[in-house]
Amino acid sequence: MRKIVLDSNVFILFFAGNINPDRIGHYTRKKKDRKNNLGWNIDDYNFLLNKLGNDYKIITSPNVSTEVDNILNGIEGEDKLKYLNFAEKIYSDSIEEYIESKSVFCNNYDTDYYLLYELGLSDFVVLEIAKKSDLLISADSKLCDRAKSLDINVVDFKEYKQFELHS
Repeated sequence: MRKIVLDSNVFILFFAGNINPDRIGHYTRKKKDRKNNLGWNIDDYNFLLNKLGNDYKIITSPNVSTEVDNILNGIEGEDKLKYLNFAEKIYSDSIEEYIESKSVFCNNYDTDYYLLYELGLSDFVVLEIAKKSDLLISADSKLCDRAKSLDINVVDFKEYKQFELHS
């Protein structure tokens, strides 16, 4: 079973596709993502499912789960119930890794402060978790580039989206 880390943007795509594939584009994370052409669609969701395969376990962190919930908790109606039911299934099947913010900032974690400065807390934690996983799937090229430099197996959604735009 492959251990796969999804950054918050890709995790939102994963949730959105399972909640309501027809509304994937409505679950864009932030305004800046729209300007960077990261508005998700059904093809992106299918690409993600293909990359996940059949035999995987999602590795997440409280940081990522909170970011995902901050975006998707605003869903209303029937989709809200689908979100809550899917969240229950996903989080019961996933592994949640916890790295204390205190240990990162107080250098009890052997923190590379340049990396923390460059990525921020949540992506720093994602990178640390990805070091012990089989694959990182992210829509953050800065995170992907750093992961690649550490020989972490990565799928960079921005590269995929750019390829799709120019094909």
